[in-house]
Amino acid sequence: MNSKINSKKIIIMVLLTLFSVAITALVYLTGGVKYVYAHLMYIPIVIAGFMVGYHGAVVLAIISGLLIGPFMPIDIQTMEQQLFYNWFFRLLVFVIIGSLTGLAHYINQHQKKIIDQSLYFHNHLKIPNPNILSVTDFSVFGPKVLITTILIHNTQLIIDTFNHEFFAELLETIYNDLNESLDRNPIILQPTVSNTFWMVSGHDHLDKLVDELEDILSKQYHINHMPVYFDYSLGFKFIDNNYERLNVSVFNSTNIAAKEAHEQNRKYVLVTEKNEDKSLDYFVLTDIKKALQNHETFLLFQPKVSTCTNEIKLEALIRWQHPLKGLIPPMSFIPIVEETKLINDLTLWVLKQVIEKIKYFQSNGVDASISLNVSSKNLFSDEFLREASYLIETCGFDPKNIEFEITESAAMRYKDQTEQVIKKLRKLGIKIAIDDFGKGFSSLSYLTMLNVDYIKLDKGFIDYVTTDEIKAQIVEYTINLSHKLGYKVVCEGVESKEQYELLKKLKSDYIQGYYVSKPEKAENILTWANNRMNLS
Repeated sequence: MNSKINSKKIIIMVLLTLFSVAITALVYLTGGVKYVYAHLMYIPIVIAGFMVGYHGAVVLAIISGLLIGPFMPIDIQTMEQQLFYNWFFRLLVFVIIGSLTGLAHYINQHQKKIIDQSLYFHNHLKIPNPNILSVTDFSVFGPKVLITTILIHNTQLIIDTFNHEFFAELLETIYNDLNESLDRNPIILQPTVSNTFWMVSGHDHLDKLVDELEDILSKQYHINHMPVYFDYSLGFKFIDNNYERLNVSVFNSTNIAAKEAHEQNRKYVLVTEKNEDKSLDYFVLTDIKKALQNHETFLLFQPKVSTCTNEIKLEALIRWQHPLKGLIPPMSFIPIVEETKLINDLTLWVLKQVIEKIKYFQSNGVDASISLNVSSKNLFSDEFLREASYLIETCGFDPKNIEFEITESAAMRYKDQTEQVIKKLRKLGIKIAIDDFGKGFSSLSYLTMLNVDYIKLDKGFIDYVTTDEIKAQIVEYTINLSHKLGYKVVCEGVESKEQYELLKKLKSDYIQGYYVSKPEKAENILTWANNRMNLS
């Protein structure tokens, strides 16, 4: 890039020098420097200042001053020569004009750079923001461009372990590595200073790009001499290149694809025409209410089995069978609904279904409690709490069979408010669980601040409990501390017999995951529960 800029400046200097020579010829042919034409020499000098810069303008000023200096007569007819102080003073004026013009150009460029930094880059970081897309020439990428989302998953753990400054430095290091190591000079940016990178490139070989990204992102990073690892997933989508500004909405589908890749334990998910309709889309905001009324939504139930008794608990998981778009994954609509008051309608619908299913199981001889996920928006909505309280008080059975699962991040971020709400809910007789413990604030000290019944350990710990001794020790310590504080522990995401046996040995109270059972409809769960009781 620098060599191209220097070549361009050399060409401009040559052309401006020829311009000065032409003016010199004009001065000579029109009778010498006593006529007005000598003043034309300011033009190439000023142009040099703005196009080449300070040094180029000064050099051209000296050349121009000499061209119409000692060898140029005052009057061609009389061949009267200029006095030294005459032409030398003019040369000095040329140099001053060139210097001032070059300096003005430098100041202008410097201010432009500062403005560009604030407009196109994140504050305090040298990472572009989405505004960079408005000044990018996409024609260099060809008729197709590849949109990429890189999602880093354990960012909160890194921040809690170190600090925000450390995390910011890690982001900048990752950006620099991507920028320097990837082929075809992709555009790399961040929507916010967060766990997400966006990328636009001309790659037509997806596997090659995946390999390149894996080489960069899977290595051990060192920040301030501290080793740091991070988990990541990728979402890709090929789109037609219209050579105009990209709308940031094109990354919606790749964001969802990256989340789905993480959930499915895959390296990446490629958005295609087949799964495009299942990506993030604001149609859910207009369709979800109708979906609840038209029975398009339904519940699956995943068991949580006791490691000591035959007790069975269930977690209710919502699904949406759209009449046109097919089965829509929860991650494609719940995050959008959570941003609106529609989350109250959705959660109340789930609560009503849970109450019905508890009665269904009890009438068929299975006394199982059922948990449902409750958003922080629900907890802080008076309308939701009022309606939920009424449903619980009139449910017709012991409310202890109903469990509300609250994410750790919501409980800790709004601790004082959450505490008050939890007290009100527990007075109704229901149980409270903290979901995804270890995924967010990741500090065992928070256990002492909670007033709940269950702690659900995040799958991120369980995945490596049999292979990572440190994670196994953290799980064991968390279980022991939870028991001392009066909480019961649920380990979710258990997928193997080895994990199950180890967690049972570590005295986890309940086990949830595909090793026990995948999410099933209520009828299938009833059969499963009866078979389990018969075997015991």
